[in-house]
Amino acid sequence: VACIARTDRWLIQTRAAHALQAIAPMHDCARRRRQNPARRPRTQPTNTMAPVKVKLVILLLTAVSSDALSPLAPVRAAKRVFLRRGGAAPTLPISSQDVADAQRAWGDGIVEIGRIYTAKGDYKAEAVKVLGDLYGWDSKMDVLFKPTKAANPAIRLDYDEALSYFVGADSADKPVAEDKGFAIAPWTAVRFDNKKTLFLSDSATAMGEYYFTGLDGSETKVEYTFQYRRAADGSLKIVVHHSSVPFAA
Repeated sequence: VACIARTDRWLIQTRAAHALQAIAPMHDCARRRRQNPARRPRTQPTNTMAPVKVKLVILLLTAVSSDALSPLAPVRAAKRVFLRRGGAAPTLPISSQDVADAQRAWGDGIVEIGRIYTAKGDYKAEAVKVLGDLYGWDSKMDVLFKPTKAANPAIRLDYDEALSYFVGADSADKPVAEDKGFAIAPWTAVRFDNKKTLFLSDSATAMGEYYFTGLDGSETKVEYTFQYRRAADGSLKIVVHHSSVPFAA
């Protein structure tokens, strides 16, 4: 990216130099007219440099566009080079704010499923939406899902098994008999406390503790690892979800 940024700066400087070369003849012409006023037509405007200045501004604005000066210019340049070489469009890096937004959306989704369940609404439809929006299954990604309260199977690699975990066996299309429905506990709030997040070129992995608030106001602490990747549409998707209760000696 640093190399591409240097290349972009070189291109900007080159375009600006070409623009100055293009207006040089006009500048020389205006200078000669000032030195030889007798040759200047009487109808000539007094400020002969005004049109030249306008053209200079236009050429420079064309050569040095706002896009080239953008902080994302190196990323966009990398994308152009990658596409010219026949590759697929690269994804933007994942930021800490992206991770925070994804975690907030997950917590809000869990709370909303429980709220709709309590109101005797279609909580399963809400769970389907939450899984589709936040996990990678609908984007044709492999997802590793090891939920907190699961034993057989403890690791869920299948979308239907994950849905069963959140809504319970009684509401699942392909139920897992042990599932009571984690999201319909219900919970009134979810709070994340990231201990560390690792940012790689195409993923972010967060590890920490999150706290689930029950109807009585008490909090349940759970330990987690989440990994996020971008889907083709740029949205962040969960591809690894591991939760466990704290070890009790």
